[in-house]
Amino acid sequence: MQNISISPNPVEDVFHVENPELLNLSIYVYNNLGQLVFVDSGDRGRFTVDLSNQSSGMHLVRLVSKDGEITRKIIKQ
Repeated sequence: MQNISISPNPVEDVFHVENPELLNLSIYVYNNLGQLVFVDSGDRGRFTVDLSNQSSGMHLVRLVSKDGEITRKIIKQ
């Protein structure tokens, strides 16, 4: 899971999660109120997350696979 990357950060509308190991990955994005605003899963090499309908501020991206879980902060401009 350490090879997974999120870019760009900060993000204007869309960011990508790069999954080079093709892990079966679940992606959860929470807004600054703790509300779940995006969910996706699969074993693709790249996921696209569209936050264009979300307000500016910090969002949390939770990435979950059988190998573990990581949470990263992103800033929506």
